[in-house]
Amino acid sequence: MVKVSKVKYRGEDRQLETLKKTFLAMGKDLRVIFVKLADRIHNIQTLQYHPTQEKRERIANETLQVFAPIAKRLGLYYFQQLLENGAFCILHPREFAEITAYLESQFLNQQDLIDTGLQKLKAALAADNAPYIDVKGRIKSPYRIWEKMHYRYQQFDLARVYDMIAFRIITHTVGDCYNVLGVVHHHFTPIIKKIKDYIAVPKSNGYRSLHTAVL
Repeated sequence: MVKVSKVKYRGEDRQLETLKKTFLAMGKDLRVIFVKLADRIHNIQTLQYHPTQEKRERIANETLQVFAPIAKRLGLYYFQQLLENGAFCILHPREFAEITAYLESQFLNQQDLIDTGLQKLKAALAADNAPYIDVKGRIKSPYRIWEKMHYRYQQFDLARVYDMIAFRIITHTVGDCYNVLGVVHHHFTPIIKKIKDYIAVPKSNGYRSLHTAVL
């Protein structure tokens, strides 16, 4: 056995790699990871009171690079959101405030908007007898909105983010997935350049889905 602290790394911050190895070592008992994630959420929510800016930024970056991806991989979407938005607020306070204010002004009754969208989608699927397993809806989080603007568009322009309200339709088969896409486009006007086929061309991490944006 080799101590984690003695392992040498290339191309990645040593402390972050140590944390990742620590989480992997705890993988035999997921409850330990849940406690670690919950502890980090508490830390990130109180981090603004830490007197040292350098340490605040280090912990926030560490949260985005290690803890949030682990929460995502485990399917803990609520944990992931808390970690990402908490770190985002520390690292980019001005952008966080602007996006949060925009969401509050444009999507004041978030759950009502989501419920309306769910009703319309389910009605469209029922009208065309399209088989599906479930339909879910959400408002995009502040961090995810900033991430799309920063990495995809390279500019802070909220008008370019079309999917602030997003819905996910889960189907039984790949064929059903394409069928559902046709139903959605039959009932709602698609934005052609926003259609993406991650089934024919999966993402590097194996993610497979069909994406579309509609009016």
